Amino acid sequence: MPGGPPGPERRDAGDGPLPNNPLGSYRRYVIEAWAVYGAITAGVFDALTQPASLSTLCQDHGWNRSALQALLRALTACAHVSVSPDGSYSLTDRGRRLFLPSSDDYIGDALSFLRTTPAYMRYPEILRGSEAIGLSEAQWSYVTRGSAMYATAGVRTLLAHFPELWGHRDLAVLDVGCGQGVYLQELSEALPHARLLGIDPTQAVVEEAKARLGVLGARAPEVRRAHLADVEGAFDVVLINQLFHMTGAKAAVAMLDQARAKLKPGGFVFVQEILVHDDNPLPALFGLNMRLLFNEGCALTRDELIDMIAGAGFQDVETHPIKELTPGLTYVSGRV
Repeated sequence: MPGGPPGPERRDAGDGPLPNNPLGSYRRYVIEAWAVYGAITAGVFDALTQPASLSTLCQDHGWNRSALQALLRALTACAHVSVSPDGSYSLTDRGRRLFLPSSDDYIGDALSFLRTTPAYMRYPEILRGSEAIGLSEAQWSYVTRGSAMYATAGVRTLLAHFPELWGHRDLAVLDVGCGQGVYLQELSEALPHARLLGIDPTQAVVEEAKARLGVLGARAPEVRRAHLADVEGAFDVVLINQLFHMTGAKAAVAMLDQARAKLKPGGFVFVQEILVHDDNPLPALFGLNMRLLFNEGCALTRDELIDMIAGAGFQDVETHPIKELTPGLTYVSGRV
């Protein structure tokens, strides 16, 4: 995080082209459409006819800072808005041509069909300080089921690095926010010698994880309803998969501090997130969607997450892109 202690040298483990994911394209255009319409409805494009900083926009219009930042990151990633080195935002030529009502090419009215998605239409209210829409228990259960597609690719990426770590006979792994146990199931198959513990604060999700993992019989990892601070014991690895984009930075820093306290000397934390980057707008759009759902929801940049992990006292911070799925999906590791 800005202002934190200087971190260690930053390294990317691996490179190469990212895959073309049709599902990612569909998601991108759906979220981009409502981001644009939300910005039109709230008057964000009109406010950017002259360059303005995030702070100025919030002060002049009474907008919520985190909600506006998420929206501007998404609009910038889609090339409708640009940001200068001094942090001022302004409309691009395309944004000015398509989204200002005074333009002959204005297309805002054509997006009014998005009024059929009431959840998305809440964003102008969230900009003015209303609460995020949240998720019901039923919706949350459905969302966590969707993580199964990430588990195989995520575990494969983990095991491709630090082979001496994963081969340790007495390996102890803690999966924080384990959801329905999809990562634990993959890890159990790949690391039958390891002691695996999953924790999650939601009892219904814990029960679903136990049911999923029950097919493993005596090899089934233990799953508990618990928070990280309440866990006893020491671990070689703490996994934090896709939590920070829901919790926000303050809670993420606290979680990293707790993770460090649970690790043995030389132990590793692995944090998986969809990081904002320049190659594809989907991660920034994903961050906007998270801000719609959660009051502290966000998408982090690579440098923000690296600084956060280094600032929590971890060394040898590295990034490990998960190249089989959404561009930007990455593990960032740090060692005690």
